Amino acid sequence: MKKLLLSLVLLSFCTLLFGQTTVNFYGYSMIKYQGPVKSGNEYEAYYERVGDLRDAGRVILYDSLPQFRFTIYGTGDFTAIVDQFEYVNESTFYGKARTVSLIGHQLYSDNIGLKLKVYVIDEGNCITEFHYDKINDERFDFESYNQILTLATQGACFDNLSQFIQKFDPE
Repeated sequence: MKKLLLSLVLLSFCTLLFGQTTVNFYGYSMIKYQGPVKSGNEYEAYYERVGDLRDAGRVILYDSLPQFRFTIYGTGDFTAIVDQFEYVNESTFYGKARTVSLIGHQLYSDNIGLKLKVYVIDEGNCITEFHYDKINDERFDFESYNQILTLATQGACFDNLSQFIQKFDPE
């Protein structure tokens, strides 16, 4: 009990010291990689829908570290070190959006690639996806992820996304 209380106090202190922004989610829709499929002259990933799950959780962007944390309450917790940023302005299923991807690997494991993809829609709403377990298929020359979760955030956005990008990707 003392260890748990000490851990909570330490976590609270680190949160105050380092800062963070949290987006909560109240469920998610999951798709899983099934294999490559030929599309024109190239191959791309084929996914099968697993379903909608009502597990809640949160995603945290840390203000002073190039990291994000993805948590599903009672199930799993992943901390990613961000190695790369990607930006795309595009028309999507959701409308015109600026897509920001934070790409990295799981803390303490370089083998598990993670990506947080945020679609910032014109109206100021966001759609957030968590991509887990990167796949590099050299035979068919493409990269993808084993699981993609579209989070039910009710359109919530990260308050500090712009500052996070400016701080850790100054290009």
